[in-house]
Amino acid sequence: MESIFTDFLPLVEAVVSSANFGCEANVAISDVQTGIGEDKIGPCGDRFKLIIPFAGQQITWNVVLDALNPHFPPDFAFDDPSFLACPEPDFLEEHVPSLLNWNSENPKALLMVVEELLDLYRKHQINQLKNYSRLQFEYTSILCQPGLSEDDIEVLVQSRERRRIDQEGPPPAHFSIRLPVDYSDLPQLPDTSDESGPKEALLYVTFPSANEKGLSPKRGISTVSRVSPRLQLSCQLEQSLYYPSLRVPAFPPGRCLVDYVPAVIELLDSEVKSVANSFNLRKDFLAALLTEFGASVLEYDALTFSKACLLYEDGSLLCLVFVAIPPKFPKDKPIYVWQSVRYMDYGKPYTRKVEEYPYSPRWSMPEMIYRLKVFMKEYAVEFFRHSAYSC
Repeated sequence: MESIFTDFLPLVEAVVSSANFGCEANVAISDVQTGIGEDKIGPCGDRFKLIIPFAGQQITWNVVLDALNPHFPPDFAFDDPSFLACPEPDFLEEHVPSLLNWNSENPKALLMVVEELLDLYRKHQINQLKNYSRLQFEYTSILCQPGLSEDDIEVLVQSRERRRIDQEGPPPAHFSIRLPVDYSDLPQLPDTSDESGPKEALLYVTFPSANEKGLSPKRGISTVSRVSPRLQLSCQLEQSLYYPSLRVPAFPPGRCLVDYVPAVIELLDSEVKSVANSFNLRKDFLAALLTEFGASVLEYDALTFSKACLLYEDGSLLCLVFVAIPPKFPKDKPIYVWQSVRYMDYGKPYTRKVEEYPYSPRWSMPEMIYRLKVFMKEYAVEFFRHSAYSC
């Protein structure tokens, strides 16, 4: 970005900082060059490559501006020669009005042009499917699924120029599908804002190159067609689900997207409901702790309801008990860390982590608290005996 011509810097920054290009990545720039002499003082980059995430892949568009005439609109060179090969002026005026009404003083001018061109590119790729019956069927069938629209699906058909000379039949095709799942019940993450992006999940499915009969073009033998699926969660959704990744099932041989996509939607929807339910149960568990132990609860997490600290007292026995409630509670049981309130001779309190104790995720909340109190009373004697030995 440092080498971009100063007048063009706001235009480029608006494009690379936009969150409108899918949940996997933003647009990036590379190979910045200049069309003016090298004796120019200061940054003078006025041509570069846009690396745009599309259908789980990347497309590369060359953008050519003119640092000597900043008010001139940009030229574009696309990595797909079949896209806008010889566009008519009337066509561009209708579909890319921001290009003909170019205003370099508007910092979003380039972003608007890119967005309009991407809309045309999506339609161009969909139109390519008409040449391949299997791919066309895959697209039209999932388009009929409840909750899915044209705006939720991107398709990238590999152009003939990129294919091997000996390759016949349908080319490799990449599908990107935004899954229609309701995330409204997920807990709100702390310290998040609209800038962190939306909660969304994209399913990427790649259909490999194969002819209509599933035969190797050169050898005439049967080949195993491996459809490759991948699920990509946005950063905010990944944090809300507490998982670095969510594995999707393998694509069954001989099946279609119309069968597979609903199964993935059901899987993600189940995970979302599980996390939301666990959040509510953690909240109930801490509420039960507060009710039972009252002022002995020194602190607790009122945002994620994942931890608390209480002062346990039983006669002359006194210690701190830290409670860690796991994301998958009650399936996973809480962990308790007991800590003495006085320091040992070596300057640290005596601490014991307790993970083994009577527990069942099927217990009601009152029974969980009752069993916990019984266990704490029994364990406290052992804890203080060991802490006394450690003095």
